[in-house]
Amino acid sequence: MHQSIRGTRRQPQLALVFFSPHHLTAAETIATVAQQRLAPRVLLGCSGESIIANERELEEQPALSLWLGRWSQPVELEAFHLVARRTPDGPSLLGWPDGLVAADPNQSAVLLLSDPATFPVELLFRDVNDDHRGLRVMGGMASGTRGQEPSPLIVAGKVVEEGAVGVLLQGPTKIRSVVSQGCRPIGRHMVITRAEENIILELGGKPPLVQLQQLWQG
Repeated sequence: MHQSIRGTRRQPQLALVFFSPHHLTAAETIATVAQQRLAPRVLLGCSGESIIANERELEEQPALSLWLGRWSQPVELEAFHLVARRTPDGPSLLGWPDGLVAADPNQSAVLLLSDPATFPVELLFRDVNDDHRGLRVMGGMASGTRGQEPSPLIVAGKVVEEGAVGVLLQGPTKIRSVVSQGCRPIGRHMVITRAEENIILELGGKPPLVQLQQLWQG
């Protein structure tokens, strides 16, 4: 689905760029140059505390990673920018792509990059579960800024500092998601049955340590 940028002059359909905090002030330049030189149908990007490219992961040092994607079969791509706004009915997300209205969840996926300081993820989950059940949503949070400082997000050759940027993909994309850094879940699904803030006290009616011991034995 993807190729090295070297040795190919084919226009990418999707371009993703990630950069370390050392390049925060150059976000506009990164967005402009990537859009002009690559001319992808959709360009997305954000900052990251650590940057991964192929087998390398760089932390606490300048880094930039560029990923280009093409599909051999017809795939529709639509970029969008989501922002949270208060409405008479309560907080809502504005900016959903038009193509989502008629999208088939079984043949669609959303790739999303969001700013943790300004994007309420719970609204995203609410809207997807209520209106687009079964739609795959993948991506993550930008990082590398301090405190509540907004993170620069790249979409369509420009930089925004609020909400989330994403792309709706429709068609035979054959996208497979994994947990961060290539990990995969093991064992059976378990429900958190008791917790205090971010501390899990009980999984499936048992202490987490007991569940982990049983999982390890199996």
